[in-house]
Amino acid sequence: MTLVRRIATVTFVGAALLSAGAGISGADDSHQVLYEVWGSPGTSTAAVTYLGDNYNVLQDTNVALPWSKTITSSSSIPAWNMNVQNTASSGSISCRITVDGVVKDEETANGFAAIAECSVPS
Repeated sequence: MTLVRRIATVTFVGAALLSAGAGISGADDSHQVLYEVWGSPGTSTAAVTYLGDNYNVLQDTNVALPWSKTITSSSSIPAWNMNVQNTASSGSISCRITVDGVVKDEETANGFAAIAECSVPS
């Protein structure tokens, strides 16, 4: 009887851990992530680099400002990042990350070659 109780206990604890782990892993936890870039008049950029689903690094080139991209992310550990560099001789460039309708990070950088980086840690 003791062996049967131990097996039942191990099975129950294992099932509980798997159940709790499923909630953490986010199998059904997808997020709508909106990346945005804009700048002062005359500001330009050659590329926007950002994380897609499952941490794939993506880049859009020859972009016109303002720029935006929406992705659906189902990553088990939610983390998003983007950066953009001002290629105009002056002005400011800004980025923003919005997750499920809530602004999570926003940054502005000023001047030639300035880099704005927005990041949402896990």
